[in-house]
Amino acid sequence: MQDIYEGLPGVKRGEVKWLRVIEETSRVSARSGGNPFNQKFLVSAALAFCAKIFLGVVPVEPDGSVYFEAPSGRTIYFQALDGEGRLVQSMRTFIQAVPGVTRSCIGCHENKFIAPSLTKGRRRRAMSRAPSRLRPESWGSGFVDYPGMVQPILDKHCVRCHGGQEGIAARLDLSGGWTEYFNISYENLASRRRTQITADLISGIDCMNGTSLWSARIFPPRTHGSATAPLAKVLAGGHKKRIGKLTRPERDLIMAWIDTNGLYYGTWNRSKHGCRIGWGNVRNALVGEMQAAGCIRCHGRLFESDWINLERPEFSRILRAPLRDGKEGFGLGWCRDRKIDPRERRICMLVRGYAHGVMPIAKFARPKAPPRGAEGKKVVTFASTGDKHYQAMLKIIREGRRRVLAVPRVDMPGAEIIAGLCRYLIPPSLPQSPPALRARVDADGVVRLSWQRSARTIGLSAEVHRGPKADFRPGPETLLAATTLFQYTDAKAPPGPQHYALVLVSTSGRGAPVRAAVTVGPRKPPAAPAGP
Repeated sequence: MQDIYEGLPGVKRGEVKWLRVIEETSRVSARSGGNPFNQKFLVSAALAFCAKIFLGVVPVEPDGSVYFEAPSGRTIYFQALDGEGRLVQSMRTFIQAVPGVTRSCIGCHENKFIAPSLTKGRRRRAMSRAPSRLRPESWGSGFVDYPGMVQPILDKHCVRCHGGQEGIAARLDLSGGWTEYFNISYENLASRRRTQITADLISGIDCMNGTSLWSARIFPPRTHGSATAPLAKVLAGGHKKRIGKLTRPERDLIMAWIDTNGLYYGTWNRSKHGCRIGWGNVRNALVGEMQAAGCIRCHGRLFESDWINLERPEFSRILRAPLRDGKEGFGLGWCRDRKIDPRERRICMLVRGYAHGVMPIAKFARPKAPPRGAEGKKVVTFASTGDKHYQAMLKIIREGRRRVLAVPRVDMPGAEIIAGLCRYLIPPSLPQSPPALRARVDADGVVRLSWQRSARTIGLSAEVHRGPKADFRPGPETLLAATTLFQYTDAKAPPGPQHYALVLVSTSGRGAPVRAAVTVGPRKPPAAPAGP
């Protein structure tokens, strides 16, 4: 790249520090379930439509030049990042190259009729050295999966105040309870609060068919993603010292997730139960109980997806908001004696349903905010957790949790994950150094094996072997499984010392074995049933 600042109006020289390289993957594996949000394989709420592999970053020289090596046969695009790892500009299309080909461009979205400029006849700085090698970001590389990678960070640093035991600050719930297709925090962050075309809190670009006159445009620098996202601003500013223990890799990972344009499922993995859970049955039962408790008088038909926490039922907003504020039941005491305007919805993925036909941008104008009158007199619907309606609702949510966990989605505990596969025109090569094999034994005596998922290991098959001694030779007789996932559960390991080997396999050969060992204790019998 001759000069990344060509085509970045308003961006000062020296501001862009890194060029991120991302692969836009295509799926060759099967799917389960229908096609919600007009996707044959659900990955987002009509934001991003493909799983992405973050291949790494390379430095941008002070003169704006960039020279680097990238894998061939891949569909890749670039993002310009500043020194804080925030998005300056994102490429809206992609390029490819066969092995041995050198491709070049003048700048970032430069006019195709211009030529590169030379300053006093000197070569660009990056061209005076060997090409850079892609390096992982502070958080790593590879897929960015919201429920498996981003939600744990929110659980660690945010949920205590935003949906946990200390309340729902700013009425923003960032807990991970499962919704019909996603989870609570994702729906709050990906919500189109003011207009269909933008996911407000992450500055995401809506990409359904109907909004394509908006989404297909070339956006100016720093107008979407982590450049302007309110969530990114909070992270970069430290949230008034409330998230002082958030590490740089954790922060950078959330920024990178924002710059996926809001992926939820970051891989093509699936479970046989599909992407939808029976959330509607729970909702309908709760609406009936709301009617009995007198809640419909104010709420009418309004019911939002983050009112139910199927992961932690006691933290459900539908239980906490009407409950007397205090420690008992994590009550909030939010109820007021006033009718709710339906336009006060906070969470909205599709404002008027999925629009298949392309419509003018004017069709998605921001509606006028509903007038807010007096808040109304405070109403204590549930004086305590012993209230019969509270208990009835809690029972409905707990039963709903039991039912959905019996048929788990890929983002839920107990799911049997079926590996998804990406298309590779040129199969990936073995890494120069294999990833470490991690092994642990859980309380039930089951051995859990895992290894690094990164840009250098995605697309490779892994053989898992168990042998009688530390230096055993992996072979057909020791093979437990071959998988493209990055974990394996050995539920049949006998008590005593167990030795494992991991062998990565590509079309070009087999890697050297990586080893780990654990000691499995005697199996404990199940506890006797409690109660009469």
